[in-house]
Amino acid sequence: MTRKAIDLWERIKAFKNHDVILILYIGGCIAEGIMAIWVFNPDLLASSGVSKLIVLSLAFIIPLIGINSGFFSLVSVHERDDEEKRWRMDTLPIGLLASFLLFGFPLIFSYLCDVEFHSFLIIVVVLEILYCVYCVWRARTRTEEPKP
Repeated sequence: MTRKAIDLWERIKAFKNHDVILILYIGGCIAEGIMAIWVFNPDLLASSGVSKLIVLSLAFIIPLIGINSGFFSLVSVHERDDEEKRWRMDTLPIGLLASFLLFGFPLIFSYLCDVEFHSFLIIVVVLEILYCVYCVWRARTRTEEPKP
């Protein structure tokens, strides 16, 4: 490997967990939102500036991540003693992952099967409702296990 690649790898290894989560959070939100704009309105990609695309892509994804993180916190409420660490290490990444799954798969399906935007939104809303119902059900049926 070249010296630049080794330096880059060392800098990546030096990141703290919350730095990596922030990079994935913002990068993933922007990428998935731009992919949605590309699938449903490709002309907007060519005619818009970078700042407008970033704002639009974040507007697609950030509400979903907030909802998914909030409902997942119901499931993991008593799993760790350190509340700040739990939010940083469990809730936000799981919210991001759930948003990728609940928004990304319908987006790929919409692209492959030529689904219209309103049908795509209905699919995403139904999947979000199912996810939220599962989280609430899981939180209510969870039994507290004694700590060793």
